[in-house]
Amino acid sequence: MSKIIGFVGNWYGTAKGHAYVSRDLLKILDDAGNEIHMLRCGDNPIPEEFPIPHNGSIENGGERIIPKETFEKWLDEKKPEYCIFNEYAQWWDEDHDKIAICKERGIKTIGYLVWEKLDFDKTGHYNTYWKIICPSNFQTNLMRKNGVYNVVYTPWAVDLKEIDAAPTKDRSKDDKIRFFHCAGSGGVGNRKNTMEVVKAYGLVKDDNTELVITHLGSKIFSREEILTFMKSSDVLINATKWETIGLNTLEANACGIPVIVSNTPPMNEFVTANVNGFLVEGKIGFSEHVTCPSFEIDVEDLAKKMLMCKNKLILETLKTNARVTAEAKFNWEINKEHILKIFEDE
Repeated sequence: MSKIIGFVGNWYGTAKGHAYVSRDLLKILDDAGNEIHMLRCGDNPIPEEFPIPHNGSIENGGERIIPKETFEKWLDEKKPEYCIFNEYAQWWDEDHDKIAICKERGIKTIGYLVWEKLDFDKTGHYNTYWKIICPSNFQTNLMRKNGVYNVVYTPWAVDLKEIDAAPTKDRSKDDKIRFFHCAGSGGVGNRKNTMEVVKAYGLVKDDNTELVITHLGSKIFSREEILTFMKSSDVLINATKWETIGLNTLEANACGIPVIVSNTPPMNEFVTANVNGFLVEGKIGFSEHVTCPSFEIDVEDLAKKMLMCKNKLILETLKTNARVTAEAKFNWEINKEHILKIFEDE
């Protein structure tokens, strides 16, 4: 039976990871025939790759915080049975509790929380959600160990058809090993480790290699452009300080590209060493910007892993394994059942 599902407080349509989390959830639930309404932050244009619900609506509710009156009016008009909140109240506080407002109306609330802003002093608040979606085993177990028991493990994935449809550049006359680093906007607290990637590349650079970096500070790249960069590369370097998922890692494997990630959870849950990529060693540190540990990568070890990718026999094996891994583990055609089951198990 079709459900009425609301999405609240997302910068839908922006080039940010959390926007793509909302996009994938919306698409899965929309394709299943549900009525979808979104009350989003921001008034940015919505790119073509972000779907508009077939049966529903998207409205702008505020720049950063949706006012209580606007939210209550939207609830009364749309009458959702469920509301999905993406990173709600993790980055700043509000003077009202939207989860409590939903609960008063009998609306079931579903949360998606990033682990870099988990605060277990707020365990009581987390437990007021009906369900909390966790995209990794690591985060699921972490929250349960800290007294949050309404969590549901939902292994994350990508749309392989979308990945396959993205164009690629002809490199038949190019024998160079191309490393790709998607720096985003740099991330909070230099999360992307872009300067460390540049330093590591300096240790392996020669006439047969190149490093391509995209940064949102120079241009807002479309999703198709990023996927084209990725599909035209040989290795993705995504050795960050922390991640909740690291969507680029899943996307790269779907492109048949191995990934070098930090050897710390949850990144080492998505990449198996010497199978679909490499793990970079380092040490645990701390950042003033987040509540989770910060992983400080060993630049020389990153260079060592990059050097191993220059062996074409090893590289081709990793590439084959990457796509096989994506088809088996990071495939929404399979994993979407975990999302849909949340709304069926009542």
